[in-house]
Amino acid sequence: MSNRTDVKNPKTEKRAEKSSKPDKDPKAAKAAPARTRALTVRRDQAVRFYQDTKSELKKVTWPTRQQTINLTLVVIGLSIATGISLGLIDLVFSTLYRFAVPAA
Repeated sequence: MSNRTDVKNPKTEKRAEKSSKPDKDPKAAKAAPARTRALTVRRDQAVRFYQDTKSELKKVTWPTRQQTINLTLVVIGLSIATGISLGLIDLVFSTLYRFAVPAA
């Protein structure tokens, strides 16, 4: 049997050099891979969200130009009607209030 402790292996020496170097902050060395994993996961989630959104938008049945115009006119008409109705109700209640509570 031969004693091989005197034979130097370049790979082993490099590992020994790296492990013998003192770390500046051991917590930072452990946190960096975790932070990198977290950023990778977040990026993957964002990419997946974008892909899902894009595929869902392809499934949408978009209204025609004429349908859009008609529905817009309906919304405008209902908004005007609601405004007039609320204005008339306010006018009636303010008139009743003036009669119920005379000015001093």
